[in-house]
Amino acid sequence: MVLFILSEVLFFFGFFWSFFHNCWYPASLVNGWPPFGCDIFMMDPFSIPFLNTFYLLSSGVSITFCHHLLLIGTGGYILFFSWFLTVFYGLLFLDCQLEEYIFSNFTLASGVYGSIIFMLTGFHGFHVFLGLLLLFYWFLRFCVVYEFSSSQHVSFEVAAWYWHFVDVVWLFLFVFVYWYNSIGI
Repeated sequence: MVLFILSEVLFFFGFFWSFFHNCWYPASLVNGWPPFGCDIFMMDPFSIPFLNTFYLLSSGVSITFCHHLLLIGTGGYILFFSWFLTVFYGLLFLDCQLEEYIFSNFTLASGVYGSIIFMLTGFHGFHVFLGLLLLFYWFLRFCVVYEFSSSQHVSFEVAAWYWHFVDVVWLFLFVFVYWYNSIGI
């Protein structure tokens, strides 16, 4: 799983490289970054993107609490509630991301600007979806098989690592794609 997460880090590194290359060295046809006319299309970073940041960071806290409960051997309703909060925040994140795409004034076909923004945020959204699938898989095994203990819960650890990876990538997206992009440097 560590190698898989490392490969995903390299994917995002390449996408961020493309973003910064076009941001700091825009082509003559683009005429600055964000390209002329696209700055009015950018969403206020302290609206939906900030709410999404809250959702993902809160889900990171709840999955960490869930892990803590597993480590001390406490299960039951508190563990279920912590897992449920994580999944709920993840679903809220995807809902807000979908709203942002629906109400966006630019598309994937809006040149290099639109393609980079949608590639970064869409690829991240896909990773959130995969993280939710991992969490559902873990919970299904937890409820059906009952093979988890304070020392044996590898599938949960894998899901939690992946979820924290998704959180960290979102922090980079929020800071650079939304906030840095909105100040127009």
